[in-house]
Amino acid sequence: MGPAYYWVWEGISFGVGTGIGAAVGHFGAFAIGLIAWLRYVIAMSLMRLRGQLPWKIAPFLDWVHRVGVLRIHGVAWQFRHVELQQWLSSQPAPASSPSTSTK
Repeated sequence: MGPAYYWVWEGISFGVGTGIGAAVGHFGAFAIGLIAWLRYVIAMSLMRLRGQLPWKIAPFLDWVHRVGVLRIHGVAWQFRHVELQQWLSSQPAPASSPSTSTK
């Protein structure tokens, strides 16, 4: 006889086994994707609550792209104006808001 778990699959045809394998793989990939999506939603919510991102990020990015401040380069957003990028990077970090300060 084979391994102890073999009796579970004994008598199952190749097509049924392939279908079960495809279903398990599909739902496993879905679960992994769901975990990644959940982490993204939590991170975006925390950044929005802390005031680090606007509440509606997609319309904001669309607007800055339309007015020419940012450009899309592959999967990243880039400043189109070097002067604006240098000015923003030279500004001091904003003071933390009362809701984010620790005691």
